[in-house]
Amino acid sequence: MAEKPKIPQDDPEALFAAARTEAAQPAPTSLMARIEADALAQLPVPRAYAQAPAATGFAGVLAALGGWPAMGGFATAVLAGFWIGFASPSDLLDAGFALATGEGEAYGLVLPDYLLSDPDEG
Repeated sequence: MAEKPKIPQDDPEALFAAARTEAAQPAPTSLMARIEADALAQLPVPRAYAQAPAATGFAGVLAALGGWPAMGGFATAVLAGFWIGFASPSDLLDAGFALATGEGEAYGLVLPDYLLSDPDEG
């Protein structure tokens, strides 16, 4: 093997030029194995967590449905369904038409005057 020429250590440009002429050598496999073993030794050991006991009765049903926020939406949907089922859709269409035309007093529906007035009128 030929001896490498001496490079002055105080000249960074000469050091960079010498580094550019040499081909990069891969790291030995034993070094990579030691690095990997050291990295794996530093990882924390996962802990097993105890599972919470399953809720039973009303609490179980409540948890299965999504908790209290979901129950609020569920109750609102149930009440809307009862209302729509009790008041037939034809009545709802009549009431909606009466509100839109301003004749809601026939159905006992009264809207404020500012909602019924034309916005273009001064």
